[in-house]
Amino acid sequence: MSQNSLTGLVLYSRLPMRLAEFYRASLGIALESAEHGTVGEHLEGIFGNTHIAVWDVRHGHEAGALVPVFRTPSLDLTTALCSGAGAECLHKPLELGEGKRVVTLRDPDGRAFRLIEFSR
Repeated sequence: MSQNSLTGLVLYSRLPMRLAEFYRASLGIALESAEHGTVGEHLEGIFGNTHIAVWDVRHGHEAGALVPVFRTPSLDLTTALCSGAGAECLHKPLELGEGKRVVTLRDPDGRAFRLIEFSR
């Protein structure tokens, strides 16, 4: 029996190219044009072991309440990169204890996402 795990994250956007560029510039997620089977053209890539796909909202859903959390080795540096690429910081970094720090930002589509740093 295999263990369950998160394998993918699908984001819908009114401006998918802009959103893909934001995540490339701020987090280094390379999202390339792809089309396979009958699913149509979209942008996709791998971040860690997770498949990330960006679709135009015309192919499905509006941006929802899903909050992706991206692990980073430097919360301060990555927060600055995200802010420089157009993200809005929603609160200052929070110390969660056990060597964890987290911050929530808003991407150019208005979708919240979090960065987390584990120092231990």
